Amino acid sequence: MADVDIQCMSCGGEITVSDVVNVDKLKCRSCGGDFLRTNTDAAPTGPSPEEKRRSLMKSLKKKDAKQKLAIAKNAPAGKNADEVDVSRLAWEKLNDTEGQAEVQRQSHRMYSGLTWKAWLVFIVIGGIAGGLRYSGLVPPSILAQAVIYEVLVVVVLHIFVVLKAFQDSVFQGVLCVLLPPYSIYYLFSAADTFFLRAVVAGLLIGIGQDSGTLFHGWSITAIDSVNAWISSGG
Repeated sequence: MADVDIQCMSCGGEITVSDVVNVDKLKCRSCGGDFLRTNTDAAPTGPSPEEKRRSLMKSLKKKDAKQKLAIAKNAPAGKNADEVDVSRLAWEKLNDTEGQAEVQRQSHRMYSGLTWKAWLVFIVIGGIAGGLRYSGLVPPSILAQAVIYEVLVVVVLHIFVVLKAFQDSVFQGVLCVLLPPYSIYYLFSAADTFFLRAVVAGLLIGIGQDSGTLFHGWSITAIDSVNAWISSGG
């Protein structure tokens, strides 16, 4: 038995094996490619192994160029083939089980970080607002004068929530406009804006009671006025 040298058609790596080994069943440990004998005594009947390897590499490059050309033709304006190819690879990763698990782990870490930061914002703002309103440090006369400003703050926060709702869905935005109390439900049940939710919740600790009482009084006055107008025959 003699030893023969075989060469990988893909990466060009060479190894020495016995001549009784079935070369067709061997795979390159580096790249997984097929092997060809490089020092056989038989008369060459075709291209040399090096020529075959070069031909294979050339065909692979042509195939890759065709794929990039096809991607570039379908690419949106302003994007090149490499950017779209990266997007395609990312999409393939998302459809892969292991890729999905990695994306879920990253999302969990991201949302966990946002959650504790939002809680910190809520505790700070809620503590300050609640302390100023209920600690007795602020004189009642000043609190009575500050009610109108509290109402303005509530209106501004409502506008922010409405804008966020319109970004997510026109239907949600319309509901928040037509039914102002719905914006509270949307913010704390449907929206994913952690920090806006934390800021609103913290401020409501201090200004929610006074603003709610004032709005309730305004609504009763408005309803009484409408009833009186209807009773008078318009």
